[in-house]
Amino acid sequence: MTDSHGRMPSRKHKEKYALGIITLFPSLKDPFSPKGYEHFYDAEKGTGYLSWRLKTMSRNAVKRPAKMPTVAQAQGLKRRRLGATLPEQLDGDACREAKSFLIHSG
Repeated sequence: MTDSHGRMPSRKHKEKYALGIITLFPSLKDPFSPKGYEHFYDAEKGTGYLSWRLKTMSRNAVKRPAKMPTVAQAQGLKRRRLGATLPEQLDGDACREAKSFLIHSG
């Protein structure tokens, strides 16, 4: 019903479904009620199994999934840094050349 008529079908649709249930399963018809399907849906009161089930489905569908815990990234001194492109520390002339390149490239 919800696939065809949305989350909140009209009274007319609920009544048709209730009538369909007792048509397919005559033994479920209530002999003491005027139409026989008021147990499944009573349009005057808006009650019955179909109303209850739609309300329950709607309430359960609203529940949002729990948020996934985010991995907190350390800040400041404890933050993991990517390794340098060169595995060793530059020193001497190589260090002066690298500094000079950085100063004059900006």
